[in-house]
Amino acid sequence: MNLHNVSQPRISTRWQEFPLWIGVAVLSAMFVTDGILQCLGRSVLVPIGSFQEAPNWLPTLIGVIEIAAGVLLLRSRSTPYAALYLCLIMITGAYLHLRFTGGTLFVAPSLLSAAVAIIGYERSPRVISMRRFRSAIDAFAESEILREELRREAVVEPVTRVRPRLRKAVASGHSGR
Repeated sequence: MNLHNVSQPRISTRWQEFPLWIGVAVLSAMFVTDGILQCLGRSVLVPIGSFQEAPNWLPTLIGVIEIAAGVLLLRSRSTPYAALYLCLIMITGAYLHLRFTGGTLFVAPSLLSAAVAIIGYERSPRVISMRRFRSAIDAFAESEILREELRREAVVEPVTRVRPRLRKAVASGHSGR
């Protein structure tokens, strides 16, 4: 029996990334929408235009960055960079809310920056390569376990053929004497 050619069906793990992609899609849509509203001066998350000291061009710049980063969140390779830009904007927005309004309006940008940071980390090339490495090790370990089980079955099988009466006695509960 050739134990090296044993194959087992692969279980797909693509479904595990589904919640991450849902989060990316929701955050991307939210940031693109907020970027458009920011350009129009009606942002809900970080209303830069409401601060008296802000220059007139700043809301438009932040809106354009939010739109571009929101679109780039959808690309796998650019997700960490887009997440970095969005985190910087949201942390700055939280700081501005805390400093100038003094209320609890800083909570929304803080939570959004945390969500974007998590998605940026999960989609970073280092984490993806670590996941691939781990699945390769898991696949190798499973094949080795299967190979060992097949080898044990191959060793036990000739012994049970030689002693069929003993096997019947053990199955029926008698000692065979």
